[in-house]
Amino acid sequence: MTVFIFESLREIDPKTGKQIHEFLNEKGIPNEFNPFHSKNELLDLLREIKKKIAINNIQPYVHFDCHGNDDGIVVVKNDGTEELITWGEIRDAFEEIYIASGQQSIICMSSCEGFNVAKLVACFKPCPYKYVCGSFEKISFQDSYNGYTKFYELIFNGTSIHDATVEIHTDLSLEKLKFLAYDSKQLYKIGFDGYINTLCTEEKLKQRKESAKTSLSKDGHISREQIDKLNHAYSLEGQKELLERYAKIFFSLQ
Repeated sequence: MTVFIFESLREIDPKTGKQIHEFLNEKGIPNEFNPFHSKNELLDLLREIKKKIAINNIQPYVHFDCHGNDDGIVVVKNDGTEELITWGEIRDAFEEIYIASGQQSIICMSSCEGFNVAKLVACFKPCPYKYVCGSFEKISFQDSYNGYTKFYELIFNGTSIHDATVEIHTDLSLEKLKFLAYDSKQLYKIGFDGYINTLCTEEKLKQRKESAKTSLSKDGHISREQIDKLNHAYSLEGQKELLERYAKIFFSLQ
């Protein structure tokens, strides 16, 4: 196990990523500390650890200590301005890590605003994560530090991710953290539900079906058979059948 810590925080923020790094050093837990100040810098750092993971065949724990929102990670630049790295861009970077190394990453999000795990996964692509861990609530920096230092120490000493998560989640001193860890099966369920709830409303399905009809009509007349297939494909039942077929792709890295 190696914990790769990526930190991008505002000047007034406690530097909890660095503090966790110092704690891990004291405990002899392998880790690397990587502050970053731009989207490109983070993506370059992820490419660098991709090489290390592949060469050394290590299980990566990738820890993000930053601000986040429903759309992605907020990067604090050197001049104090901020930019966003979307969840989709982050997901693509971890797909590259898996392709290069054969290792599914364990993602640990330390974000005071929580994060949107539904956007971190894609139902129609292989899942590059073994687990996604974190809090989905607004939390304090201190709670984040206390929770993650305990989590990494438990894992290093042989506790499973599941058992470590349960211990932290039930620790009364950390109850505000509401720490959770989702494995790939749970991530698929989250992604499945997210897709159904956002793209499969009656209005959305109607819009998507009309768009598909328009595309087909460019090639000429649409047959009755094609219309029937479109009606089924863009029904809720048809979309669920599609997701079930793509489950094989989602779990193809297992």
